[in-house]
Amino acid sequence: MYVDNDSVAVAHSREILNGNDRAMAIRADLRDPASVLDDPEVNRLLLLGLGEPMAVLMSAVLHFVPDDDEAAALVAAYRDAMPSGSYLVLSHASDRVTQANRVGPAADQYSRTVAPMKLRSLEEVTGLLDGFEILDPGVVYCSQWRPDPEDGPVPADPLPTACALARKR
Repeated sequence: MYVDNDSVAVAHSREILNGNDRAMAIRADLRDPASVLDDPEVNRLLLLGLGEPMAVLMSAVLHFVPDDDEAAALVAAYRDAMPSGSYLVLSHASDRVTQANRVGPAADQYSRTVAPMKLRSLEEVTGLLDGFEILDPGVVYCSQWRPDPEDGPVPADPLPTACALARKR
């Protein structure tokens, strides 16, 4: 299930998914979990699993929820709807201290022109995962996510992004 509040993105996704009865795109807002979870297409697809564990991907979306309490409540609402043993994959723009002088102004500019944006530290992203078991290697920068040792030193992220894999207990 792909959820987006942009009608063009949803239309394009539906075109890509046309003919696939096990995937669908809906226009909804992540910040309104009830409307997402009550959508008939979401329920149809969730019933296919009959309560089996699933994966939920929150990729590059929570930094558009600037209020920390709201972001935590959103993750909790989706967590509570997931069966035990389900996984959450999360990525989030971060404010790595060593790059704050470059990333902070870019995020401020983005917030003024596109949408409010909140960079969160690794610790703050970890706090969003309350009620989940965070799996190895933990909440890390995406460039540090299981790098191949044969590739040599891990380069710095052009935009520091925290990522994590977590399982609902």
